[in-house]
Amino acid sequence: MDASAQQRKARTCNLIFIGNSITEGALHTNKAKTAPPVFAAEFVGKALSCNVNFRNCGRSGATTVDFRPDQNKDFKRVKKAIDDIQALSYEPIIFS
Repeated sequence: MDASAQQRKARTCNLIFIGNSITEGALHTNKAKTAPPVFAAEFVGKALSCNVNFRNCGRSGATTVDFRPDQNKDFKRVKKAIDDIQALSYEPIIFS
């Protein structure tokens, strides 16, 4: 691995996924291994040659409104995901 590739691999990408049952992987037998965010995080890691920290905050039945802070619903889970990732890395967090 050349120096440039090593430098890229040392980078970290932080991702938080919000969404509904598709994001959650509601119909997956083992959603921790097969939900769409798992594959997306793996893809990003390979495509960018970087380490990836991610959290899946998808919830069956959720809508965009449920993730707003003023709704006091799913935002709590997102805030916890932010705190968890920031404990690992201070790189920017990308939401999907």
